[in-house]
Amino acid sequence: LDPLEMFIKAGMTSVCRVARGQAGAVGASFREFPANAGRNFESIHKRLERMGLASVLATGKPNQPLLDFGVPDGRSGLIVTGGLNPAAAVYEAGIPSQHIALAHFFDFERLSPFTELPRLHTLIMAKGRSCR
Repeated sequence: LDPLEMFIKAGMTSVCRVARGQAGAVGASFREFPANAGRNFESIHKRLERMGLASVLATGKPNQPLLDFGVPDGRSGLIVTGGLNPAAAVYEAGIPSQHIALAHFFDFERLSPFTELPRLHTLIMAKGRSCR
């Protein structure tokens, strides 16, 4: 079970508040990457930020702990937002949904292109649903 799933179901997230620029609780994960990839990481991270896709909350220095999380030699730590945060916002908005993190494969043909998100958002808003 993904811990963020349990936090969502327990009503312990406040993704909508954070999206409005207020203080709140969102899911996050600790990751590691090779320390010698730091330059490439920074370059890719800046590109993602320009596209509005950055999810990095903090980056550590090579071979040093990040927020008290130890890292092995030759690695750097990274804190990123959790992948279920959008699902948390849906739950907070009272929209019935089912989310299961990394539980099974999903038929690619059933996915919608991200270009459909504005249309889907409009449909949701028309039903009177939004982040509380």
